[in-house]
Amino acid sequence: MEGGLRFDIESLIYTNALFIIFSVLPIPYKNKKWYKRFLLVLFVVFNLMFFSIEIADLIYFQYVFRRINGSDLSILINSFEILPSYMVEHFEGVLGLGFIGLLLWFIYKKTQIIIEQKFNYLFASLVFLITIGVAIIGSRGGLQLRPLSPISASKYVDKKELTPLVSNGTIHLLFATEQNFLSRRHYFDKNEVYNIFSPVRKGDKEMSMDKKNIFFITLESFGKEYIYYFNKTLDKSYTPFLDSLLDQGLCFEDAYACGTRSPYGIAGIGASIPTLMEKPISFSAYQTNCIDGVGSLLNEVGYTTGFFHGARPSSMNIDRLGKLEGFTNIFTKATFNDDSKFDGDWGIWDDPFFQYTIKEVNKFKEPFSAFLFSMTSHGPYVVEKYFEEKYPNDDPILRTVRYTDYALRHLFEEAKKQPWFKNTIFVVTADHIGRAFDKKFTNQYSKYQIPLLFYSQDTFFRGKNHKVVSQVDIMPTLLNLLHYPKDYNAFGFDIFDELKPRYDYTFSNGIYQILDGEYILFFDGTKMVGFYNYKKNPELSVDVKGKYPKKEKEMLTYLKALIQIHNELMIDNKICNYNFNKNK
Repeated sequence: MEGGLRFDIESLIYTNALFIIFSVLPIPYKNKKWYKRFLLVLFVVFNLMFFSIEIADLIYFQYVFRRINGSDLSILINSFEILPSYMVEHFEGVLGLGFIGLLLWFIYKKTQIIIEQKFNYLFASLVFLITIGVAIIGSRGGLQLRPLSPISASKYVDKKELTPLVSNGTIHLLFATEQNFLSRRHYFDKNEVYNIFSPVRKGDKEMSMDKKNIFFITLESFGKEYIYYFNKTLDKSYTPFLDSLLDQGLCFEDAYACGTRSPYGIAGIGASIPTLMEKPISFSAYQTNCIDGVGSLLNEVGYTTGFFHGARPSSMNIDRLGKLEGFTNIFTKATFNDDSKFDGDWGIWDDPFFQYTIKEVNKFKEPFSAFLFSMTSHGPYVVEKYFEEKYPNDDPILRTVRYTDYALRHLFEEAKKQPWFKNTIFVVTADHIGRAFDKKFTNQYSKYQIPLLFYSQDTFFRGKNHKVVSQVDIMPTLLNLLHYPKDYNAFGFDIFDELKPRYDYTFSNGIYQILDGEYILFFDGTKMVGFYNYKKNPELSVDVKGKYPKKEKEMLTYLKALIQIHNELMIDNKICNYNFNKNK
């Protein structure tokens, strides 16, 4: 109810913006009949539009299981001839809209205010300013850092399928005015495309689930370039603890991020959703789609789940994305509640927030899954004063990397003291790379290269793995290791499944790319625009398109199938297994 009221106030203020402005303009002829009629028209017409959207949304929901958005309007425009038949089929909606129109007219006529006193410009101007100020606050949904957007609805529910109850269709359409919408691709017929790639991951029904704790640690902007373990050209190690950890656990040496921004990485790690559109899902028109996040999947089998990020609430929508992925408990700068550890710009420094994370995790009932996303190694690259004084000559970026590595060491020192440590799998990775110092880390594949480590007391997690691994592979790999019993949807595969192809793929500036352990292919959605052997030619200066037709066809076919299925599931809100199988 609380969330719904905030969304309704926001959408009603947007809907009535013109009416509000013209009602309080400091002008002297508001008692004129023509002006009253003008306000009546504004009030009835715009609110009737609002209610028509909401009624259509109620009806349309049963077909798509989500709120209406801009892509649905484009479908309507291109299928306008079928609108009359829908109106006949759902005549109750038409009747309801007519009744509401009459009600709006009646309410307006009964609530008109007659201004009898002499017009006062000063008083009218004051009323105008106060009203507009209140309206601006209401149109943001409150005084929080970022205005309410559709993804904010996930904050108010524990079950993802209840998210649409909180928001409304109007706010989705208003938000959609700044969105890019996916288009359906038809590279293959439906049966063929699902033979090439299927998102369905089958649960292990034969073995009992091994309910180990899962502790994700995602390090902000920790590209391979900053880590001495991967980049021996550094003058010294800025990550001595992470270097040692990579030697002690199972290190995936050819791992890739889904994109170059944090929301891409969090979606890939926590929900196995790749980057195949311009905006990350948490900022896209599909941000309230049902997804199979690792939090919600583990909640279903009795896990306690928590998402930790030391930034302000709603910063980059990261905490909201964590909620969308099903993490029940959300911890941010607000819950930390001690501004003495605030960096003055972004959030709580990593070391105190990492220690706070351990304290909160200690309160979790096992088994648990905790997702910790660091913060300090993001611009403006500020560390605690004592640490800056200790390393005054470090480049600011590398100093923050060194600081976060120190915080990571401190976290593991405390974690090893806890009774849950021996039963925990730690996943240490990065959301994306940071600013590159060396040109070799800026080409079309190295700019996605990140560390990935599985660490546990179990000796299975030892050694090096040289396969191509994407962030989207992390969730299905972990769930298979746990013998997760239920079906779910994911775009990645179990890293240890020898029968599955090993590709990384992403999308940027209108170009899709896919790579295996040797070749990289570029595709503009219509035709292949480049094919390179990046192992032999790291600079990608020699296009070998046409020289290896079998390999080209294999990679392009797979990429096309991915794009087609991704777009279909996003548009139809069938990313999660529940919706995928509903009305199939």
